[in-house]
Amino acid sequence: MGYITYLHGQLYHQEYGYTLAFEAYVAAGLAEFNRQYDSKRNRGLGGGAQRQNGGLTAAYGPQ
Repeated sequence: MGYITYLHGQLYHQEYGYTLAFEAYVAAGLAEFNRQYDSKRNRGLGGGAQRQNGGLTAAYGPQ
C-alpha cells in the first residue's frame, strides 16, 4: 500500500501540483480500507498492461 500511495502522490504532484498533504490524505484512506478489510466483502483491484501501472480501485461490499 505504501508504494501505491507513493505512485498516486507522484502522479497528482506532476499533473496538478498537489503536495505531500494530498499523499497523506490518500494514505489515510488506504489505511482505513486495510483496517476494515474483510475478504468476504471487500476488494482491491489493480491493473496494467505492458509493464505499465494502470490503476487501482478499492471497493467495500454490502454489510
